Amino acid sequence: MVRILIASLVAATAVFLWGAAAWMGGLWDWGVRNMPISGGVNILLSGGIDESGAYVFPPMPEEDGTESDEVKAANLAKWEQAHRDGPIGMVLVRVEGGEPFDPKLFARGFAIEWAASLMLAILATLVRGGFGRRLLAGTVATLFAVAAIHGVSWNFLLLPDSYAAATALDSLIGWMIAAAICAAIIPGPPAGAAGR
Repeated sequence: MVRILIASLVAATAVFLWGAAAWMGGLWDWGVRNMPISGGVNILLSGGIDESGAYVFPPMPEEDGTESDEVKAANLAKWEQAHRDGPIGMVLVRVEGGEPFDPKLFARGFAIEWAASLMLAILATLVRGGFGRRLLAGTVATLFAVAAIHGVSWNFLLLPDSYAAATALDSLIGWMIAAAICAAIIPGPPAGAAGR
């Protein structure tokens, strides 16, 4: 148990430091850009957004149930054409704002990374064999998470390629480092141990 806690703490620290290096080192520069100041945010928010959430545009037609089939079809066709013509997007809004570089943000982020590292450390304890097998298990878990989260989001949310690539690469590198740390610190069960 002590090795699991040590491995997860070291792995979480490494992921946290990798995230800082990736952000400050420019990995995200090609994936996240500032919106032009000339009214960009105000134009998007001038439609009366007063609740935090994820907002897509062009907005899908909203119906109250009184529309005829012809009106519904026309509204849908208009939305489909606007979607084809672009731009399309999603704006994530937190109307209450927040402190830039809030220490709570970093503390919460580290806690989440530690919880995820605990899962990798526990996985490493379940793998029979040496470092290579434990690293392979951590690699597969990392690739699964990147594909299941970043790949699926990129596809179905139509995320920009550069953003999806930056998020996936950041996660892939950070969690591969964590997987290697857990594989190195935690000995798995003996290769000849009987399964239960």
